[in-house]
Amino acid sequence: MNPEIVYQTLRQELLEAYTRQVNLVSFAFTASVALIGYSLVASTPNPLVFLLPLLILALLLVQLNNTGYTIFTISVYIRVFIERRYNIPPWETQISTLRSVLRKTRPFDPLRPYSPVTLYDTVLYAVAATVMGGICIGLSYFNSGQLPEQLITVAVAAVWVAICVFAFRPLLYVNSGKYEEDLEKEWTALKTHRSAEGRTIA
Repeated sequence: MNPEIVYQTLRQELLEAYTRQVNLVSFAFTASVALIGYSLVASTPNPLVFLLPLLILALLLVQLNNTGYTIFTISVYIRVFIERRYNIPPWETQISTLRSVLRKTRPFDPLRPYSPVTLYDTVLYAVAATVMGGICIGLSYFNSGQLPEQLITVAVAAVWVAICVFAFRPLLYVNSGKYEEDLEKEWTALKTHRSAEGRTIA
């Protein structure tokens, strides 16, 4: 297959993955706010309705992780198997170098402007989803008038904390650059091994 076609296809997949993430973020926060607003204005509010946004926010955390892995996996593949081999503008190689420099010279600070190429926006989305989840749990607990409802809210809170912990571990691993570095080493070694055997990967 023409390497230029493969390159453009993978670049398009990168853009589509990021677009899906932005769309899901917009939907998740809009739906969550709508559910919270509905619960607040309802004549006989059910405190457990405040917990429904957690389902959407949990899905968002999963998708943020999936998007991060997808973007960096495709990026590393382009750098290792296409840009180093064919006469194609080394966009991914250059942007990876920039990401590495930014991580070292501009560590993550939510109070300072950030560069999207580091995917710090993904971390901010995850933090916002976590905070919104906490708000939903708080609203549910303080609007609960009976002990069973409060116990359910406490149990959901424990599950939410566990979900956030498991979601943030891979998210930070990807955004720290470690995943990118590890994958590039593995694929470069694989490429060298296959080349020594007279086979190619593309």
